[in-house]
Amino acid sequence: MSMSTPPSHEPAGPAGPGDPTAPDGGPGADPAAVKKAVVASAMGNCIEWFDFGVFTAGVMTSIIGTVFFPHDAAGSATLRSFALIAAAFVARPFGGLFFGPLGDRLGRKRVLAATILLMSGSTFCIGILPGYATIGVAAPILLLLVRLVQGFSTGGEYGGAATVIAEYAPTRRRGFFGSFLELGTLAGYASGAGLVLAVDLLLSRQAMHSWGWRIPFLIALPLGLVGLYVRSRIEDTPAFRQMERAGAKARSPLRETLAHNWRMILNLIGIVFLLNVAVYTLLTFMPSYLTDDLATGEVTAQLITIGVELAMIAVIVPLGALSDRIGRKPLLLAPILLIPETAGVPIQRVGRSRPRRAAAARPRRLDLGTR
Repeated sequence: MSMSTPPSHEPAGPAGPGDPTAPDGGPGADPAAVKKAVVASAMGNCIEWFDFGVFTAGVMTSIIGTVFFPHDAAGSATLRSFALIAAAFVARPFGGLFFGPLGDRLGRKRVLAATILLMSGSTFCIGILPGYATIGVAAPILLLLVRLVQGFSTGGEYGGAATVIAEYAPTRRRGFFGSFLELGTLAGYASGAGLVLAVDLLLSRQAMHSWGWRIPFLIALPLGLVGLYVRSRIEDTPAFRQMERAGAKARSPLRETLAHNWRMILNLIGIVFLLNVAVYTLLTFMPSYLTDDLATGEVTAQLITIGVELAMIAVIVPLGALSDRIGRKPLLLAPILLIPETAGVPIQRVGRSRPRRAAAARPRRLDLGTR
């Protein structure tokens, strides 16, 4: 997931009436087409981040670190899984740099078709990969390669989907429509984590660690095909079609973007860096932190994480609409100011909880009252 703002040439605040830079909609777009494009982008994004959410779900991190690595490997199973999560983030910028300019040349629709197939296909491959006990050291190497493909496709997905919404949406409602992209991301995360939790509850521990963990990964492929079908039903953005008709496509989109917008890009990198550190700490690290450091049961930890994701889903669209009224800048600055005030709370809690961690029992099943 990324908290980046969809690309826009609008000012930070809402456009006023009669502003020539703020038309009522994208060039040639009608309300039905806008809604269709937003739904297709958000749904595809949901499926992409479903795949990502499955890999980072609570119990899955320990299983992955056990199945694909030798038992005497350095570090804990959870730590090894986090290393694979980090590998995907290393690949994401390269995916953005590759698919972004490609979308300017070939169109947004083709790029989004490629990214959703790459993500769902690579996630499906995780579900069929043999473990370390079967193919030895090739298992973690193949898993690493698949994770890099996942990260590469994700890097192109979010920027491409954000561009589609930004180019379709009316300027005065771009924040509202753009928020559905993040809603799709969070819904995908919650759905992936929820499915892993459901499979974990339905199966025995032995079955889950033996073969049950593969089920959520295998479901990714049919979901990806559904997303591909939905995206195939939309036209490319009016802005891209107009640019194509005028023969105004850039010869080197990346070079021109960096040359003319490098200051804005650096500002956004700084903002997104800070926000994403907080978001991914919450979505990927918190379940393991709750179980390992606070002795919370695995089910409880996952339910807490899903609950937080659902709470974020509930507020994201109203906040997007609010940004159309008061501007983007206040809503970007507010969390940046709040993060330093709240970041120390869990760190202090770790220090108090470590002495009793070893002695604490962590039942696996419905443990809603445990700590």
